[in-house]
Parts: sequence; C-alpha cells; structure tokens
Amino acid sequence: MKNTLLIFILISKFMFSQEEECLFDQNTQTDEFVKSVSEFKEYTWDDGLKEATIQLKNGHTLVAHRGGCLHFGISGTLYMKGSNPNSQDLEYWLDEAKWIAKKLFSDSDYKVLKESIDNHTFKNVSDQSGTYILIPHKTYDEFLITIRTVKETKVLYIGYFF
Repeated sequence: MKNTLLIFILISKFMFSQEEECLFDQNTQTDEFVKSVSEFKEYTWDDGLKEATIQLKNGHTLVAHRGGCLHFGISGTLYMKGSNPNSQDLEYWLDEAKWIAKKLFSDSDYKVLKESIDNHTFKNVSDQSGTYILIPHKTYDEFLITIRTVKETKVLYIGYFF
C-alpha cells in the first residue's frame, strides 16, 4: 500500500510539473507590436504575462496584451484617473476604443471594428458593473469593449481572442 501511494505521488508530481503544452508558440510573443507605435516609447514589458504597461503623455496608463497559450488574444486596457468623462458618454469611449484598436490591432481587424462602431452594428449591454459592447467578427468569437469604474479609475478594455 505504501509503495502504491508513493508511485501515485511520483506520477502525479511528474504529470503536473510538466509545462503546459501550448497551441501558440510563446517564444514568438514579444513586444514588437508595441515597439512600432511612436506614442508608446515609455513602457515596460512583462514577458511572463506578454503585456506592456505604457505610460501615456496625458498621464493615463495603457496595458497592451498580445499572446496566449491555448487561446491567443490581443487587448488594450486603458486606466484613467482624475477628472474623466462620464462612463455613460458612449461616443467618447468608443472613440478611445478605436484609438487603442488602431494602435494595437492589425489593419484588417481595426477596419472591421471601426466599421461596426461607426455603423452602430454592435450589441450594447449595461448593468451596475459597467457597459459591455459586443461586436461580431467572422474569425474570432467577437470583439469586446468594456467600460467600468473601479474606485476612482475609469477602465476601458478592448480586445478579442481565438
């Protein structure tokens, strides 16, 4: 019985200590997508999270993420402190989302997103935790835009994954 338990523990440890097998090559997920953007000169790259924390000239912070293991995604999360527009000013936030998408997404993804926003072909759901905008896409599940307030900070997220 002791030997069986010891073998089970060793096998379990071996199985769970193996690195997760990824569909996407983690070594190719670098900060290249941020380096090419002139406004993003001051940032720090976290290779483990595959994200850049960018200090913008207006004092806001943008966290740009590109990567994944089983699901690959690209996103930008904008943190705005201080006197910011009202969370209910949807047009303002959609313009900010388009700006982030233009900087982070491929040209074709940006075009699809911009068209959907400009033509108002999206689903808009709001509740006490924030506003959620769902934009259909042929290749990905959908683009997602969220607008929330966390303490004194407005948080705008835009992204997708597949």
